[in-house]
Amino acid sequence: MKSLTRLQILEKQNKDLRVRLENQKARSELAFAGTEDEMNALKSQLSGKDKTISMLQAGLESLTKENENQRQIIEALSGENASLREALDRSEDRASKLEAMLKKDSTNSSKPPSTDPLFGASKANSEKTKSGKKVGGQPGHKGHRLAPSLNPDIIVVKMPPDLCPCCGGDVVINESYEPRQIMDIEVIMTVTEERVHRGQCAKCSLEISGEFSEGFNSPVGYGPNVKATVAMLNADANVPIHKTALFVSSLTEGLISMSDGTVVNITAELARQFAPTVHDIVIALASCGVLNVDETGVRVNGILTWMQIISNDSFSLYGRSLKRGTPNDTMENLIMLFTGVLVHDHLKSYYGYTHVSHAECNVHVLRYLKAVTEIMKHPWAKEMAELLLNANLRKKELMEAGFSGIDEEELEAIRSSYISILDQGTREYESAIAGKRNITYYDEERRLLNRLREYFDEHLRFLSDFSVPFSNNGAEHGARHVKGKQKTSGGFRSDGGTDNYAAIASVIATLRKQRMHIFPVIRNAFQGICPSFADTG
Repeated sequence: MKSLTRLQILEKQNKDLRVRLENQKARSELAFAGTEDEMNALKSQLSGKDKTISMLQAGLESLTKENENQRQIIEALSGENASLREALDRSEDRASKLEAMLKKDSTNSSKPPSTDPLFGASKANSEKTKSGKKVGGQPGHKGHRLAPSLNPDIIVVKMPPDLCPCCGGDVVINESYEPRQIMDIEVIMTVTEERVHRGQCAKCSLEISGEFSEGFNSPVGYGPNVKATVAMLNADANVPIHKTALFVSSLTEGLISMSDGTVVNITAELARQFAPTVHDIVIALASCGVLNVDETGVRVNGILTWMQIISNDSFSLYGRSLKRGTPNDTMENLIMLFTGVLVHDHLKSYYGYTHVSHAECNVHVLRYLKAVTEIMKHPWAKEMAELLLNANLRKKELMEAGFSGIDEEELEAIRSSYISILDQGTREYESAIAGKRNITYYDEERRLLNRLREYFDEHLRFLSDFSVPFSNNGAEHGARHVKGKQKTSGGFRSDGGTDNYAAIASVIATLRKQRMHIFPVIRNAFQGICPSFADTG
């Protein structure tokens, strides 16, 4: 085989390289053409994707707006839900308070007995504990009965028959007899006439006449018995003015026909006669060691006015005040002269009298504690009520045994128990309100806890000072009498009529405490003889 020269070899290699180059070029052109087709296809796809992206972007914007709207709606609903929840909490709190109000009466609140329902009311739970004794009078109780008169006005002798109903024999009368009496009242109207004659001096011709006795001021007037009856019916028995006049007319079978104005004038006259006696009552109360004070609202010509009562075991004073807790001048002067212990039901205006000591009425507190026990179901209130009642019972036992005070160590133990119960009450209150936003339902319990803690000494003063009573019931009983007057008569028509009632009520209440008969005192007052208490304070 003929060998190739180097030139031939190089030419052949060059030729091969050109062929390979052309082949590579052809492949590149084919690849480029394919790539270009692919690029065109991709461009076409990209153009379609741009539309899709535009559509998606438009959809995204729409969804974004919708999402924002939904977010705003959710926020609004959340706010509305919070408001509704807050309203629901307030409604539940208010419903609880209203339910608690429905459960309150005169036994567990400061509401007067006149507001208690007449029908369907549950029997009030007594604060007294059972003694184990039978109901009714106890052995040794002397009882109350009519005592026979030693000098009967009429004696009717009832003799046995002359013959024995059994055998027909003669009946021999002996001196023994069994008396029985009937006591009755006979109304006899007497008319006293005074005739004043005139004369003439035989020497100087001066005309001279006799003088009427005191009380004969008009052609026809009323005697002291009639006036005393009218005054007692209207001012003490609380009989309305018109019915008082009708009663007197009926009592005298129409012989005395009295107008309503006459009844008013008679009570006004009695109030004037009693003015010195009322002054004696003021002086006696100002000089004593303990005073009970209370007040009750009355209507005077349709306007709310306050009747204040100041009393102790022997005297009572009534007075009209325009504003609650603001005594009239007479009662204000009395309190300013007083230097002892003032017992009241926590009316804050009384604490403005800083020159006296104060004591709280624990009977009022027992009512509030009963409400917490029955409505809130918190045990601390029952324990506090038992502590106060047992402390008062202990005081009575010591007084009956002749002690004038309680041992300091025993008193300190009661005080310690008092504070411990209050601490327990605070824990029960805080546990009840935990997690609640509306807690006005528990406001009364909170205020009661604060009151018992802040006025600790005043609530236990009845124990540290045996002259101080457990409550101000002495004055509260007077307020009940005023309520009775208002219930039967509907209120007062004038300030003057209210003041007259207050003066007469002061004297009558004092007379009862002094164990004096009312009617003869009133009758004597119309004759210018009034009772004096100047030396009995």
